[in-house]
Amino acid sequence: MKRAARWRLWLLAALALFTTGIQFARGDSDWSADWPRHLVLAARPEQGFAFQADLPSGAPSAHAAPVEAVLCEDGREIGKASDHEAIRRHGAGRCSFWHGTLWFSSSDGSDPRTNGRRYEVAWRDPWPARGKMLCWTGAGGCSLWALLAWLRGRLRKRTWQRLALASGTGLVCLLAVEVVLRLRYPFGESTWPGTFDLQVGLRFAADREIQRTNLFDFAQVQRTNALGFLDREPRALADGQRRIVVLGDSFVEAVQVPIDQKFHVRLEDELHTRGIATATQAFGMSGAGTSTELGFYRVLGRPLHPALVIVLFVYNDFANNSALLESIRNGWHHEHAPRPYFRLADGAMQWQPIDPDWENYVLYRPRQAQPPLLSAVLGWSRLFQWTTTSIDWIRGTDVERANLDQHDRLLHLRADLTRRPLFDGWQHPDDLDMDGMVAAVDPPPVFRDAVRLTEHTLAVLRDEVAHDGGRLLLVLADNLIGPPVPNPRQRELLPRAWLDLAAPICQRLGVPCVDLHAAFVERGVVGRVEFVRDRHWNVLGHATAAAAVADYLAAHPALLAGPR
Repeated sequence: MKRAARWRLWLLAALALFTTGIQFARGDSDWSADWPRHLVLAARPEQGFAFQADLPSGAPSAHAAPVEAVLCEDGREIGKASDHEAIRRHGAGRCSFWHGTLWFSSSDGSDPRTNGRRYEVAWRDPWPARGKMLCWTGAGGCSLWALLAWLRGRLRKRTWQRLALASGTGLVCLLAVEVVLRLRYPFGESTWPGTFDLQVGLRFAADREIQRTNLFDFAQVQRTNALGFLDREPRALADGQRRIVVLGDSFVEAVQVPIDQKFHVRLEDELHTRGIATATQAFGMSGAGTSTELGFYRVLGRPLHPALVIVLFVYNDFANNSALLESIRNGWHHEHAPRPYFRLADGAMQWQPIDPDWENYVLYRPRQAQPPLLSAVLGWSRLFQWTTTSIDWIRGTDVERANLDQHDRLLHLRADLTRRPLFDGWQHPDDLDMDGMVAAVDPPPVFRDAVRLTEHTLAVLRDEVAHDGGRLLLVLADNLIGPPVPNPRQRELLPRAWLDLAAPICQRLGVPCVDLHAAFVERGVVGRVEFVRDRHWNVLGHATAAAAVADYLAAHPALLAGPR
């Protein structure tokens, strides 16, 4: 065959691959026709409405990422993937694919072993989606080669041939990378449906889907519960169970990992293996300090009658408890905040409730980065999103922008002569940030006040939990031991950074605590418990923290001797 006619073969190959991709796309979109079905056999009761059955080999598991799977009752789809507590409590056809085991419930709460109905499961076969992308990528590549072959038959200058060949090859490679990134990161933008609640402040909207990715470490999809938190629905206690309420900020929120892998859920599992029956419920929200968590307990935790309340305490909790410092961080007015705080007034601690009109008093709106022209043109590309996100992370663009915003807010607060002495000596942004300044040996007054506010808030929480018949436990995160960086002015720091502030507070208040840094060192996981581009725990971090706390509770059973 003449070389000039080869473009026709490449074009035919492109058409064949494109047609095959269409067939794969049909199988990818219609579960009833092309998803494999498997009969559910030998169901066994679990708790509540939940039953279990063994899944065949090759079944997906939601322990690593959400799965696309359905449960069918007499051929009719009745439920999609849900968490185990929702299956136990609500039933209604909910199901979960978990490590080779199907957790499921019937549509009407009846016993699937005796109601005479046929139950099947079906899940998305990964090959249609992958085959579709591979075929269409191949079709694009063949089309390019067809164009190059056609050009070669008409162009006589070797330079143009080489240029066209190199351009086509590069384009094919870029398309292949785009396909791989789209398979790894199904979405490129995070969704964060928040709301303002007059009782607890800022939280997620209830029963909404949260998508979170940093286009490097994770791409998680979760759903909030009816209370507006990333956790299972609250459930009634079974015989012999004790309730544990976990309070915290973004480490408890843990939007980076699946719900079943979060600290409090793993803690429940770890205690179960030690013969201790518990039911955990978590209230965590990014940016929440101990004062906000006190509000969570009063409104949401207290009605659950917990035997134990755990506060996961992290290094930024000190500054988070100061309304003045949080106004610098977030831009809202320190006297009109969307979260509750204690404040120092004439040397006395006063409770400052949530202001329903806080948005009318915002001090300063954050800077909005202007998207470059390339973003408008290439913003659809996952490769472009990944590249720009990586460059911003390497350059610290987000940190730099936040520092500029905080500097402007600090200047605004310093304009008030009555507040200016509180910040004396803090040369922001060419200094430690507000969280790092707390760990300095001789910080300005506003940071010493933040420590006093933190201790007072913990004392109030301790007393209220005790009054309700429970106990308080502080879990000191591994990141308390610092040191804060960067430190451009070489400020003298406490030897163990924030831990040298948190541990004495626990001693003075008589509150037991678990030092997770020591536990992580003992288990040899230091340096491996955080995501590369995110300072939160990965799955290993949550699992190791849960095991350490479970060991402590097993050794101190009196902490779980509260109300049933």
